[in-house]
Amino acid sequence: MQINSDWASNYFVAQGDILHENVNIKELIKIGDKYQCKSLSVFNEDYGIFGIVDVLELRKSKKGVRIESLNDNFDLEIVEYKNTFGKKQKLDDLLQVYGQKLCVDKMFGCDSKVCFYYNDTKRRCNVVITEIIKQEFGNTLREIEEYSKKNEIPEIKKGQKCSGCSLENICIPIKRKTKTFMEMAKTTNEEITKYTLCDK
Repeated sequence: MQINSDWASNYFVAQGDILHENVNIKELIKIGDKYQCKSLSVFNEDYGIFGIVDVLELRKSKKGVRIESLNDNFDLEIVEYKNTFGKKQKLDDLLQVYGQKLCVDKMFGCDSKVCFYYNDTKRRCNVVITEIIKQEFGNTLREIEEYSKKNEIPEIKKGQKCSGCSLENICIPIKRKTKTFMEMAKTTNEEITKYTLCDK
């Protein structure tokens, strides 16, 4: 998208937009002893990354980071909204929230927690940031930088799942071969009758 300035929408994007409607409101809500900061813009200059966190929760804690505007200390937790729960967390999703964590930790000087909120189960699932995720994030970031410098779009990787992506037909447009009448006539009798010009 960044290199070719492409954008497209499909069912999955629209579904995601609806799911995020309850999140993409820039406001701070107080719920008991915690606050929810919605649609928070975050960045990390060291990594050259930026984005938007669906929800950043601030829960009062004596050992937490000091938030001067709220005159108190808080533990921070990133809540990323997803449509459906899977038995195994997707690597792309894990890299996404790790990037968000890097931004939040840098901005607030903390060690934030991370979780997914799944819309279908209405439950949260904690995320454990492993060394493998950190290494993969670094590799992916370097790869993005290399392709950006060369102004090239990367090739599709083996096993890459594109069917749910709104940019699928832009990245890999479907080539349809137009059949001639003679080619169609070689198919089954049922198919041939579809192209009969008149009844006898």
